[in-house]
Amino acid sequence: MKKFFKNIFIILVIIGNIGCRVKDEKTGYALEFGFLLTAPIWYPFISFNESIKNAKTSEYLTTPLKGIPGKTETTDYIDGNYVKIKILCDEKGYFQEQKAYYLNNILAYEAKYENGIPSSIKKYYDNGKLWRVYTKDGTISGRLVLEYDILGRVLTDYENRIDRIYYGDILTYDSTGSILKQYYSTGAPKRISSSVPSEEEKFYKEKEYLKDWEEITRIPSEKKEYNGRYTVYSPNKKLYADFNFKNGYRDGIQKQYYWNSDKLYSVENYKNGKKIGTHKYYYLNGKLNSIKEHIPEKNLVIEKVYGLSGKLNAIYEYDYKRGSENIGDRVKSTIYYSNGQVKSIIYKYSTGDKSYYMDGKLESIVVKEKYQGSEEKVYVEKWYYHDGKIRKVCVRFLTENSSNKRIHLQRVYYHNGVLNFEKKEYIDDSIILEKYFDETGKLIKENKRKK
Repeated sequence: MKKFFKNIFIILVIIGNIGCRVKDEKTGYALEFGFLLTAPIWYPFISFNESIKNAKTSEYLTTPLKGIPGKTETTDYIDGNYVKIKILCDEKGYFQEQKAYYLNNILAYEAKYENGIPSSIKKYYDNGKLWRVYTKDGTISGRLVLEYDILGRVLTDYENRIDRIYYGDILTYDSTGSILKQYYSTGAPKRISSSVPSEEEKFYKEKEYLKDWEEITRIPSEKKEYNGRYTVYSPNKKLYADFNFKNGYRDGIQKQYYWNSDKLYSVENYKNGKKIGTHKYYYLNGKLNSIKEHIPEKNLVIEKVYGLSGKLNAIYEYDYKRGSENIGDRVKSTIYYSNGQVKSIIYKYSTGDKSYYMDGKLESIVVKEKYQGSEEKVYVEKWYYHDGKIRKVCVRFLTENSSNKRIHLQRVYYHNGVLNFEKKEYIDDSIILEKYFDETGKLIKENKRKK
């Protein structure tokens, strides 16, 4: 019944919009009344189609996994990672156990099965730390119950409906149903929404220490009276901020500490309110969080980001000429695996994007070239199997030779090089053509539909 009224409401909104465009007000009302009057005729067809889709999804999720009896080894993609998989099936072919390994041979995924349906699933980071835990719910995907950070601390407890986000060792967000607190990344109180008055009172008593915090951390400040050294202390008398101002602007070395702690959070350098030189940020455990190198004469910032385990996660390059004074435009991103191998290189304003497998082999690339006789160069995205054979190709705004129409093209290939799937999206006609082939190249199915 709820679905019925929901769909009726959506349709009324659409019809209402049409009615608003009809100059005759009576015609608009007549349209809405006509659709309501005929609802018992057309609604069952909508409901029936939804039921079919839901039934297909449910059937797929509850169909037991089967394979070859005994032990099987293969490769595939799990959560976007290319992994080596070991499968154990019983004499009937039902899955009993499945384990997947990253290319550095660290466990990525493990699952136990009862007649092909998982009884437990665990996923891991590529450094071996537990990432997610699933329990059985009668489907092949299981129900997510716990999620951990890279240090093994619980981020989300789905069973008890608790979310946590950590900065270093600081809990910054905690929702238990009645209290919702938000903190600065240093652990200092920021705001609260609570149905417990005593908690709210305690929180804002601490926040009094930061009553002008939003004002003095703006860059640049408009308050000209800020001159010389400016310090802020935590409630336990620990130094929280040690800033320097000149004529209302931050100038010189700026230090900040974790709330109620003597642990350093950041060391920054300013000149006339603008960031210059090297800026360093730390986790509560003392390990480096990130380094930002500001090069004003080149409108450039290079940022190195490190994980909680101390390994380099990413290098970002920002162009401040394209962005605002304090929010540069990220023009290049280099992401790393935990073993130090480059995972991907992404450019915002040029081609050349690349992604790699964990062992350094090319996984994908973006190039601008003439594709299959096209008159102009177009953007082509190519994905490769681990052995270098083409896996998928996507081309945007390609002019099709046979029809001279613009299309978005996608092609997926079997490992033997034969076309598996082709999708053509005709941009101007809003038509999509899909073709499916078997491993010999024989056409299995063809679909044509409106976008």
